[in-house]
Amino acid sequence: HFGDPCVPVKVKSLFISWRTIALALLLSVAAGLSSIAEPIDRIIEAAVGRVAWRPVSGDIVVVALDDKTMEQASRGDFSAAQHARVINAINAAQARRLFVDFTYERRQNDRDLPQLTNAVKRMKSRIVLAASARLEAGDRIGLASFPSRAFGTDARIATIGWKYEFWQVWRVPFAFDIGGKLIPSFSSELANRHPTTAGAYALDYSYNIDTITTYSASDVMSGKVGRRELAGKDVIFAATSATFQDTHYLPGNNRVPGAYIHLIGAETLKRRMPIDIGWVPGLAFASLALLGGMAFRRARWFTISALSTVGSLIAVKLVLMTMLISISIGSACFFVAAIGTNVSRTRRRRSAQQENPVSGLPNFEALRTQAPYGSATVIAAKVVNFEDLAAFIPGEGLSKLVGQVTRRLQLASQGTTLYHDLDGTFAWLVPYYQHSQIETQLMGLAALFNAPLTIDELKVDVSMAFGVNDEFEGSNAQRLAAALVAAEKSIRTRSL
Repeated sequence: HFGDPCVPVKVKSLFISWRTIALALLLSVAAGLSSIAEPIDRIIEAAVGRVAWRPVSGDIVVVALDDKTMEQASRGDFSAAQHARVINAINAAQARRLFVDFTYERRQNDRDLPQLTNAVKRMKSRIVLAASARLEAGDRIGLASFPSRAFGTDARIATIGWKYEFWQVWRVPFAFDIGGKLIPSFSSELANRHPTTAGAYALDYSYNIDTITTYSASDVMSGKVGRRELAGKDVIFAATSATFQDTHYLPGNNRVPGAYIHLIGAETLKRRMPIDIGWVPGLAFASLALLGGMAFRRARWFTISALSTVGSLIAVKLVLMTMLISISIGSACFFVAAIGTNVSRTRRRRSAQQENPVSGLPNFEALRTQAPYGSATVIAAKVVNFEDLAAFIPGEGLSKLVGQVTRRLQLASQGTTLYHDLDGTFAWLVPYYQHSQIETQLMGLAALFNAPLTIDELKVDVSMAFGVNDEFEGSNAQRLAAALVAAEKSIRTRSL
């Protein structure tokens, strides 16, 4: 109902204000909409690529213009006629399809270009030629060029471009919309996917590139590699030699040939169509989890909640990656960091407010706000005439006095926390099972303080008065106040 008194209690029960939480959430949304938090996701994805375990299917192989082949080429130039020889050899080996990862704009005036075009025409629709295209910022097409009409009309056309982020290839297009015409990518054609719209998808980084079968083009031309190796396979004819500079950074790997990226993209699409659910689910989960953690008002529980949230986000991301579902957790981790920073600052501020500046011990505010005392007994110890001693002892002597008093009292507190207020009053809690020892301990402490304290060259007599509250009822503040009253009464009656 309206005016429910429980509402303000719940608001105040969090570590930080709702305004701070709202600001952190707003900044996290901005991080999700921008690319600020993307490095978090990229680090996790690169880690998956580093430990890649999944072998490729073997349905697709690479015939490479490798260093071995280029060493045999005349003056380091693999001519159009030699390209034709490779294509003819792959055709004769009865490969299922051939994907030519080369563009031939610079070969238009070669005298042996007809040999290449004829080789392409002989394969009819079993050959796929490359159209170069590149995605730029905003998924715009930066460059596009198509094969010459001299190659005929039977060959299929597919694009060989992809999207770079942080100098690496993270996403590969399904297809490009070039001049209103939808052109599929090499990976879509290899996987026999037929996209209806342009777009890009995340690679499955778990594929191990060392399991990709690669044959040297020189071995194909010589007949060493033939029908036994290529029949019924999809073949990518591509450059792997460093002279072509067709190598790219794949997450979790060093530079790899472009053909390997096409192949891994195809293997990804063969498993299923990847899905991207974005950053909103992760941020929503992190928000609910941290609100629950802050409601406990215990630093330990919030820390556990924050660490568990980040761990869960990473685990969910890894599991979903194996299912080809992409989720971005960068904005969620940003939210955890923002909230954690504010909670830590609040805790430090509160800790400073609950600490005695002279002794460094927690003060009575910390004692009042801790968990209910329950069956523990509250012991208060007060330095008699503390104000007079503070005025009498010069310089840093007061802190030395407090230090020596603290050390003697800690003998009695037996490992439990000792609390110190500003007026020379101390307190601690005695567990229920030690109740029978309280009187003996206090008498021993009184005897211990019969010996004067030495502050520099001064001998200072210090008397202590003690108060005990062993009533189990009442709030923490009430029970502490009762113990302090008992200590004051003992001063007036000159007894323990």
